[in-house]
Amino acid sequence: MTERDRMRAKVRATAAELKSDPYRYFPEWYRRTRPSDLSKRPIFLAGPWGGWGDARARAARGEIDVRGVTEWIPEFLLASVLWRLAPKLRKLPAMIRPGPAAYAAIERLVLKGLGIGAALRGGAPPILSVDDWVHRAKATPGSLSLIPEESEHARKFERIARENGLDALYLTEAMRLPEFASWNRGPYNDALGDTAARIEEFLALEDVFADDESVQVLHRTLLYKMTHHHVELEPIVQAGCRKYFPAELLHLRSDERFIDVGGFIGDSIQQFFNVTGGRFRQVISLEPDDHNYLFLEKYRASLSAEDAARVVCLKVGAWNEKTRLTFHATGTGGSNIDATNTAANVGSIDVTTLDALADEYGPPTLIKCEAEGSDREALIGCARTMATHRPRMAITVYHLWDDYLALVPLVRGPNPDYKLALRHYSLDHSGTTMYAY
Repeated sequence: MTERDRMRAKVRATAAELKSDPYRYFPEWYRRTRPSDLSKRPIFLAGPWGGWGDARARAARGEIDVRGVTEWIPEFLLASVLWRLAPKLRKLPAMIRPGPAAYAAIERLVLKGLGIGAALRGGAPPILSVDDWVHRAKATPGSLSLIPEESEHARKFERIARENGLDALYLTEAMRLPEFASWNRGPYNDALGDTAARIEEFLALEDVFADDESVQVLHRTLLYKMTHHHVELEPIVQAGCRKYFPAELLHLRSDERFIDVGGFIGDSIQQFFNVTGGRFRQVISLEPDDHNYLFLEKYRASLSAEDAARVVCLKVGAWNEKTRLTFHATGTGGSNIDATNTAANVGSIDVTTLDALADEYGPPTLIKCEAEGSDREALIGCARTMATHRPRMAITVYHLWDDYLALVPLVRGPNPDYKLALRHYSLDHSGTTMYAY
């Protein structure tokens, strides 16, 4: 039996077990948390993820009792922003550059500002620092802290909770319980068996991908979707800095016109500068969130005049038509189009198609699409460009549980000549990227 056959058999066996017993992989968690009704306990949302949109919306409607949201800003992100906004700091001797204590102080200051902003908007749970979370959770009888992801960053919160005697669960653990079944939405809504029920459709994708590594990523991410055991992902995790531009797949050139769907604060543009050495034709970056767009423009302003002239920042989202849509603005990388108009902090944004951008700026040679669950609509709006110009693409395939099934035909349909590959970059669901080249 080959390794591919062995992994395929393991995926099928896991799906069969999950169909017969959806709690099979969580017996210790299940026993530990029963019989208390978790949905009636005071909840703290603790972790390095600004999403929490559904939880915040439910809190605003009084459906769950959320006492606070703990944000955490990774030091590498603070450093990136700091270097961009204050380039002279790079010239300081290493011994007097900002250290961990300085970054912690900056983090507290930023979180305090975010907390004040949330309070002024009203209706949102308070945004807490890590210290505030620990203090309030200890002082709140029966509180439960939910950690959003099983990543290296999230383990910091697991460790802090354990050291301080706080009752804490990963969100994927909590959602295995009947009380939290209604949270099974978006990337998590396969936790009650959707992936297992359609496992043969997923396995049929083996023949679509161009290399054995992609098939291994397919198998192991399917196992993780069904079990939420991060050990399944450890053999396939690659460095996150490769996520958008792996050289062996995308083969970047000096004349790239790059459309960046989900520009955030300019982080992917900076990666593009790094991997191209600044040799490219143009960048067109789309970011609809007001807060993120402010930092994206600040990033552009920090560039040299020559480089800034080649970077276009647009405050729009990517969609299958030109229109205006409701939008869940988080001020983080998790902002997303809210088709149901149920999330907190809902506003409206302009959206356009990638085909329209190709008509206006010229055909792209490279596209990064991380549209926070709107990737399929973005690809529908790019069909003519894919068919005619065949840009190479990096597309995130983890925001919705059936992204593999939905996104592959949206790429291969307009242009069957595309080769496809999968790679994975984190110890949770949020690191899978599909490349079309």
